[in-house]
Amino acid sequence: DEPDEPDDVGGPAAAHRRRPVVVMTKAQFHRACALGGVPLSESDVDDVFRKYGGVNGGARARDGGVAVLSLELEKFAEAIVSMPQRALGGKPARALDASLGATRLSGRAGKSPPADKIVYPPCRTGVFAPSDWDDRHAGRSAEAPEEDLAVEWAYGCSVAGKCGMLAAAPKTWADEPEPAPTSERDDDELDDEWINQGAAGGYRGVVWVYACGAMGVVFDASAWRQRFFRGHDDEIVSLATHASGRWAATGQRSGRAPCACVWEIATGREVARLWHEPGERAVVAIAFGPGLGDPSVPGSGAARIVTVASDSRHTARVWDWGGGHAGRPKPAVLTRAVGFSGAPPQVFGATWAPDADRFATFGVKHVKLWTPAAESEYNTSSGSRPQG
Repeated sequence: DEPDEPDDVGGPAAAHRRRPVVVMTKAQFHRACALGGVPLSESDVDDVFRKYGGVNGGARARDGGVAVLSLELEKFAEAIVSMPQRALGGKPARALDASLGATRLSGRAGKSPPADKIVYPPCRTGVFAPSDWDDRHAGRSAEAPEEDLAVEWAYGCSVAGKCGMLAAAPKTWADEPEPAPTSERDDDELDDEWINQGAAGGYRGVVWVYACGAMGVVFDASAWRQRFFRGHDDEIVSLATHASGRWAATGQRSGRAPCACVWEIATGREVARLWHEPGERAVVAIAFGPGLGDPSVPGSGAARIVTVASDSRHTARVWDWGGGHAGRPKPAVLTRAVGFSGAPPQVFGATWAPDADRFATFGVKHVKLWTPAAESEYNTSSGSRPQG
């Protein structure tokens, strides 16, 4: 054959034409699929050869001197790669919000075209719709189901932070009367009674607060009960309790804007939410000040809380979180400063002095003491010494 172009004599196109045709029989194709981890049945192989065995006239191979239909691998691969579904996979998906409304208004069946990519909640990327897909299913998929789940018990304890992920707090509520014991009790009930008696001796009047994934857990060892706070949508990485035993604070990580939540230990009700700036990754340390922030209680002190973010500056913020009284103000940042410069994690925790308006942050080879200055600002004196 004459080359299509004068300079194509020794080029890639000429080399491509001189390459021998690679073909496979049904037996060879069946064995190759099995070795590749995709075993096919004989009927599947027959279907493949029935559809693609005639690509470009159908390559022929000899099996014991008898001509049999075979598969030309290069043409077969080209046919698979150039399938319409493969081409549609690279196209942008259509959102169903507008089409869903149009379907409802017009009363049409609303079936999507074949091999069309769609996006519908909660999917974030396009997916291929089934051939009999009805757009009205997207509206049902976006709604919460009628059934719901109730948390009965949380097993395990998160240790996502470096420290402070387990805290004790005074118990501020009275338990309901225990039911009268029955005469027939199984071994599990006897085991629970033995555990509760041991726990009640040392932990009566104290509850344990910790995190289990994105959920805050309050464990009352004397009553062997748990209470839950479910206001987070990502992993909890920092935790603190107020000295009064009324509130807990938990900080979470987030790919967008992290936050810290203040909530009641007795009820799990959220009291305040402290939003941080986007890009700060997480609230890695948190600590309560001793004040209650209740103006009706003389000497209750201001409601203060300190948080440390997981940005490269480990930004420390002092907040007025409003306190636990009715009509409390919205949370507000009083001041912020650089906690420690460096790639996180550099700060592991924070702690507030129990009887003074000052706190400390600590981490990799440092301890910082923070004291208030004029106009509610905070100065720091850094002790650059190893921990311990």
